[in-house]
Amino acid sequence: MEAVTQPTSGPRQLAIRLLVVAGAVAVGLVLQQVVAERLEGIHALAERDVVAARGELALLLQVVGGAALALTTAAGVAIGLAGR
Repeated sequence: MEAVTQPTSGPRQLAIRLLVVAGAVAVGLVLQQVVAERLEGIHALAERDVVAARGELALLLQVVGGAALALTTAAGVAIGLAGR
């Protein structure tokens, strides 16, 4: 039976992890700006047509909820595979 060696944690792995975190923060900030602009548009639409604004808001919540569910599922699968 072979001995399992653990990967070493060096400066390169730290740099990669920091880059991944920085990328995630950047994507989060961009998405926050996109959603804020979309909500402003929905607010403007609500002043003219409340029913259409409610429909737009419902669609936005479905998209955001679906994306959150997909990311949570992907993270769960990755954790499950990493624990094998």
